[in-house]
Amino acid sequence: MASHEYRSKAMECLESASRVHDAGAKNALINLALHWLRLADLHETSHRAEDATNKIADQLRAERLPP
Repeated sequence: MASHEYRSKAMECLESASRVHDAGAKNALINLALHWLRLADLHETSHRAEDATNKIADQLRAERLPP
């Protein structure tokens, strides 16, 4: 799942929370939205780290190859 999909799920939870009158259910939906947002952030951080690792690996490979 892509980070924008996690964020979309968070928005769905917040939209549902705005329509719910029960305080416990509203809090549960808001907390669920926060978890979806954390997943989106983790997904983005993971991909940035993977991209940086791949760049470094490519640079190391290029330095090891004879001209």
